[in-house]
Amino acid sequence: MTTLTTEGGRCRAVRTELCSNKTLADVVKQRGCLDEAEAACYLREIVTAASHLHAMRVIHRDLKLGNLFLTPAGLDEAGGG
Repeated sequence: MTTLTTEGGRCRAVRTELCSNKTLADVVKQRGCLDEAEAACYLREIVTAASHLHAMRVIHRDLKLGNLFLTPAGLDEAGGG
């Protein structure tokens, strides 16, 4: 669950669920690539998350593989856990 803590109308902190210290970039670097089905699964999650953020009037200005941290379950699914 993500919680925005505000003070005086300005965001001070964002709390998210516990993630591993591995990113999607780490998985791609380790494995060389993802097959189409795996890539589609991750892309679906990314687009859903970005859509939710936009609905909340929040933008992410630096979406890239190195900024996409995996939860322990996501890391297990990628075969890196």
